[in-house]
Amino acid sequence: MRDPLAHRWPWGIAAVLALTILGNAAVYWAANDVNAAAVEPDYYRKGVQWDSTLAQERRNRALGWTVEAALGPRGADGGRQVSIRMRDAAGRPLAAARIELTAIHNALATHPVHAVSLTDAAGESRLDAPLEQSGLWELRFVVTHGADRYTADLRRDTGLRSPAPW
Repeated sequence: MRDPLAHRWPWGIAAVLALTILGNAAVYWAANDVNAAAVEPDYYRKGVQWDSTLAQERRNRALGWTVEAALGPRGADGGRQVSIRMRDAAGRPLAAARIELTAIHNALATHPVHAVSLTDAAGESRLDAPLEQSGLWELRFVVTHGADRYTADLRRDTGLRSPAPW
């Protein structure tokens, strides 16, 4: 008696080959995704200058400044307002400080957003930035006040409503 499944084995081989082709196509698509291979900008220079990065971290601790940031809701233009508050070590407002912001979305690291502003007499600043994507953003600050330079990295999620903390 002949096995009723005996003539189906070619279909099994065809199914395995089809799955292999689909798997390779998925790997090809993922490998060619523009945002899949995002790397830290200028990472080599940063690695070579690691000692200066550590020195800046020590300087940050010595200054004792704080940066507070909140992302507002999406505006009509698709961007968001970034509210920034600067305080010195004693908790006083840091007026007339130059703030450089680099915002990097967690999923779109190849498209950083840059903005610059000055703090007012209350140590606050608001800037409109094209942070159109919802999700997690890394906010990198470089604050200059006189001869002093301070850096801070914060993470904020635009999916969550985060009103200004003050």
